[in-house]
Amino acid sequence: MARSYKSLRKTNAHLVASGSAQFFFMGYTPGVTAIQSNSITAERTALACSTYARRILETEKAFVVKRYDWTSGTYYERYKNDIDLRNKEYYTKNSQDNVYVCLDNGGVGVGVSGGSRSIVEPTGKKSVPFETSDGYKWKYLYTIDRHYKNYLRSVNNVDYMPVKLISFADARSANVGDTLRAQYNSERGYSGRLESATIDLSDTISFSTNSPTITVVGDGVGASIRLSVNNYNVNGISVVNEGRDYNFIRVKLTSVPTTHTTSQVENLIQLNLSPTNRRERRVPAESYFHIEKIMYNVRVDTADFDAAGIRQTTFNLYGISKDHNLNKRFDMVAGSELIKDIKKNYRLSEVLELRGASAGIIGDAATFDYSSDSPTFNVGDGITDATDADIEGMVVFFGRPAGETGTNRARLEITRTTGTAGIFAESTQIYKGFGATTGTKYYNHQSSYGTADIKRASGEVLYINYLGSDLNMTNQLVSNFVFLQEV
Repeated sequence: MARSYKSLRKTNAHLVASGSAQFFFMGYTPGVTAIQSNSITAERTALACSTYARRILETEKAFVVKRYDWTSGTYYERYKNDIDLRNKEYYTKNSQDNVYVCLDNGGVGVGVSGGSRSIVEPTGKKSVPFETSDGYKWKYLYTIDRHYKNYLRSVNNVDYMPVKLISFADARSANVGDTLRAQYNSERGYSGRLESATIDLSDTISFSTNSPTITVVGDGVGASIRLSVNNYNVNGISVVNEGRDYNFIRVKLTSVPTTHTTSQVENLIQLNLSPTNRRERRVPAESYFHIEKIMYNVRVDTADFDAAGIRQTTFNLYGISKDHNLNKRFDMVAGSELIKDIKKNYRLSEVLELRGASAGIIGDAATFDYSSDSPTFNVGDGITDATDADIEGMVVFFGRPAGETGTNRARLEITRTTGTAGIFAESTQIYKGFGATTGTKYYNHQSSYGTADIKRASGEVLYINYLGSDLNMTNQLVSNFVFLQEV
């Protein structure tokens, strides 16, 4: 697969994943190869030479992250604020497709830096963090179910899993016990809260008391922690109250240790806040992840082409686009029609009926060749308006019109490659070949057989992939186009 010329913009990532009108398009052009696909020309050509587009369903795209299935004996990192968590196994998916984030990984005592290996699989959908007998502390985030299971896939030898986004409206309307309700319950609660605390016990830390005084200071309220001390030696730390609304937080030790200075012990303690503080009572599940990819899983079959009146079956490019306008007198965004008129499949090409050849006389008896190894037209052949060399098109389908039994008329499906005017709008004749305006091989434009639903050159390419070889879809199901894009 070729690299894409563009990637989805970071600022539009959430809009892309949850609500913007995007389109999957397909086309054919002999003018750009896979090697050249990272070019501005390739982007322009993708829009100009595509014949088919359809709206992408919300269930056909999802944010994804690397997938880590829970496995006994694995060391899972704690979720932390101050390190790069990319490529860190700090979350896991269990055998029931529940996803959890690790808040503590055990060790000698809960809250001790270092940690041990997980040997107890986290289960259940509790709304609050819970501990397993191996000393791990987990937080349930969401369950991969429904259409999200389609995104448990491997792409380029990397396993991915979806990040499930929910709305409050969907969650509140879900039945008790539904995974949407469980995720909603897990996300509820004040943001900017203290998720976990750890202390580095590489050296023994001792006090003259088994109940040293330690407090939390910051810009939020309500958080508190406790040092675990046995025989005057510290063996762990725990969160007593999570608090809320913290953007920054640190510890203040009042009791003086006997083995270290006060500041030395304070520096050995790390407090980890929830990933967001929006001054609202919610911490979304997706905020625990560093999301870099969005996965598309688009199903296309020949029935889609039939629904759009498209007969083309050979393609060598596909991609994702947005912001198409309908081919109307006044601009109207595709997908903004009345509900009853909104289309799933859109035609991006135009179709002409041709009559005659060579002599250019209306009603000429010259025939078109449909079936030989060298037909009159081939996919990729250029055609030119006889009156304007700047208006050119490319043949994407050539054949007898539906219901036509004669031999002197043909259906030509075309896409414009250059020029600013409508395709052959003012012409009754076309020539075969790019830039051809003279010669005997011209054809009479009999009538318009179909016009594009989407205005030519409207829309913006978000992703394009030029294939190394043609994709032929004659009478066959192409089940899925699965690919990733950066966000």
